[in-house]
Amino acid sequence: MNPLGHYCGNRNNNFNLLRLIAASLVIFGHSYATLGPQGVPDFIQAHMKFVSAGHIGVQIFFVISGFLVAQSFVNRPHIVEFLTARILRIFPGLLVALIFTVLLGALVTTIPVSDYFRDPRTYDYLSQNFLLNIRWELPGVFQKNSFPNVVNGSLWTLPIEFKLYLILMIFGVAGALKFRAITNVCAMLLVYFHLQKTATYNLTGGDINVDDVVFCFLIGVLFYANREKIIISIRIAIGLILLTAFSIHYDYYTFFTLQACIAYLVFIFAYHEKLQVNIFRHADYSYGLYIYAFPLQQALAQTGKFNNFELYVTACFAVTLPFAIGSWVFIEKPALRLRDLVRKLYPLQQKLS
Repeated sequence: MNPLGHYCGNRNNNFNLLRLIAASLVIFGHSYATLGPQGVPDFIQAHMKFVSAGHIGVQIFFVISGFLVAQSFVNRPHIVEFLTARILRIFPGLLVALIFTVLLGALVTTIPVSDYFRDPRTYDYLSQNFLLNIRWELPGVFQKNSFPNVVNGSLWTLPIEFKLYLILMIFGVAGALKFRAITNVCAMLLVYFHLQKTATYNLTGGDINVDDVVFCFLIGVLFYANREKIIISIRIAIGLILLTAFSIHYDYYTFFTLQACIAYLVFIFAYHEKLQVNIFRHADYSYGLYIYAFPLQQALAQTGKFNNFELYVTACFAVTLPFAIGSWVFIEKPALRLRDLVRKLYPLQQKLS
């Protein structure tokens, strides 16, 4: 059994596959809402009413993000490089997805196309969402769907994630990430202030229902800060699963035990030698799946041709995957190459761990 720190920096991991699974859980969970009828729980929610498949997918994303972004800043603590990497990871793919969504809206809107493109809400959707000031509606689009007027319900996590990047950077610049004890204290203070509805409470816009994604990001940071103390062990994972099952059954600290269990299982699957899967090591289609799926799911639902849920979910994946692949190949991967060019501007920045 090795500590988590033994694996950090090892590119032979399953993080891309985990993110793909997370995006797939989000698509699966959203399919219940987009196809309807409303109020029908997904498979996971039917057994654990407080969490859905989509939310578990988002939690996995945030655990991974907290861990890897903390590692990134500690290894290369330069503000310009850090911000450039984060911006290039989110915004190029987002811009193209937003343009595509506006064009898709023109095909499915119930108003004349000329009116659609003259409507200021069309351009407000494009500009404000790019600035992470989320807008849900496009004129005349998906108004009669089971989940009406919401063009892309997945975008809500992006402003939260970017704000968390900035907070992490501030703590990193202050030197908090260099020392495990300081990181632990700061993370616990953030949790406390969030629960007191001050400071980090604004990250969720005052919505307590999305607190868990903030906590999951913090858990990812804590796992990185304590990487030399956390042992990667399947036996520990089994024990944690049993403890979580007990917690859920008796409704005892369920919120915390489930998230801790999800986080630990993420790193077990990401790094354990016996669980390595040699696929998607050099391709990450998860972001494209995440940002393209919802409008395509809404468009498929609007056709009214899907009465079978399994067929609908299959169609959602089949239609979205080519866009995700295209986004990675033509937008995201080239943007990451620009990140590498920025790194060359700071050749003296060396690893600190």
